[in-house]
Amino acid sequence: MARTRRLSSVVFVVALAGCSRGPEPTDTGPRVVLAADTVAGVRVEVEHRPDSERYERKWEPDAGVVLRGADRFEFHHGIPLVNGTTFPSPAVGDTLRWNLSGPLLVNGQPVEPHRFQPRPLDAPPTELKWDIKHPSDAPRDSLSADWSRTGRVLVTAHGDGVVRVWDVDKRLVRTEIAPPAPTDGRKRWGFKAAVSPDGKTVAAANVQASAVTLWEADSGKLITTLAEPAGKVTALRFTSDRELSEERDGVIYSRDLTGDRSKVTRLGAAGSDLRASAPAGPGSRLAVADEAGGLTLRDATNGGRTQQLWWRSVGRAGPATALAFFADGKTLAVGAADGLRLYDVESGRERGWIHTLSIRSLAVSGDGAFLAAAMEHGPAVLLWRAADLQPR
Repeated sequence: MARTRRLSSVVFVVALAGCSRGPEPTDTGPRVVLAADTVAGVRVEVEHRPDSERYERKWEPDAGVVLRGADRFEFHHGIPLVNGTTFPSPAVGDTLRWNLSGPLLVNGQPVEPHRFQPRPLDAPPTELKWDIKHPSDAPRDSLSADWSRTGRVLVTAHGDGVVRVWDVDKRLVRTEIAPPAPTDGRKRWGFKAAVSPDGKTVAAANVQASAVTLWEADSGKLITTLAEPAGKVTALRFTSDRELSEERDGVIYSRDLTGDRSKVTRLGAAGSDLRASAPAGPGSRLAVADEAGGLTLRDATNGGRTQQLWWRSVGRAGPATALAFFADGKTLAVGAADGLRLYDVESGRERGWIHTLSIRSLAVSGDGAFLAAAMEHGPAVLLWRAADLQPR
């Protein structure tokens, strides 16, 4: 005889010993056990047969993995997966159930897979190639890529010690700038460069030295050399046509290019996190990646929502190495050692990836039409049309 009872909106059948009504059932199948854990405020229930199949589970405060036979269930930062397929995120207090058969259940109701699935994207890039000009320890190692906000000027810095200004439409180098080689014995490797929003001025620096040089983008003519303050320059960025931001030995300085260029204003410590800001406007966000592999979206306003993104450990991914928002703020491009990943900002879901060499820098053109990637020891700068990387 069998009775039925309800638990978490799901029906179980429990065989009761000693029941005398009707013929005694014959149960020759293996017993089924329900295991339950609470992860990030969600009750996760898993059916399994401990006597007849492999069963392993490992839970952490906000993530977990269950291996059952040949199947795999995962729960990462609110995202459930079954054999690699992702499903909608349950809310805190919900019950998520993975039965031996049938669909995944949330509060007893079946759910369909999420519309964004991490999958390889068929979007071959255009390759911007260059000829090596100077001997170097790493002539093909490109440390930076930067776009102007107007005029579609792309500036990249390469391991042969040359900063290149590109005519993107013709796929040709428009201007070559060769800053003085550093004197630390590394030859010319280690340059980074930035371009002003109007596309007229290029700033360049070697990460092993303290000098910053300014150049005319069109002619390649040297404008000035700025050697102070002391400290190796690890990052450059134009905050406007008249202001240059420099990171030196972990400290950020601002330099007014229209006044006394030798003077800088100390803004504070740079921190160790990799950051990128979405375009200004309502709901604008900040992306932050840390060396431990964490990837977070934050509302730009103080006290805004923080969302931890799931960083898949595939191949030799390691932590994120480059971040860039698309012009509409709806897509976050993330570079890593295994290639390019694209996240939907609103849902926080990874929706696709492209395998490449290790990415050093990512930049979106001012008109939003292109995404450029500077590669580690790559033969070219990779260029995608942003439209080719949008969800279909």
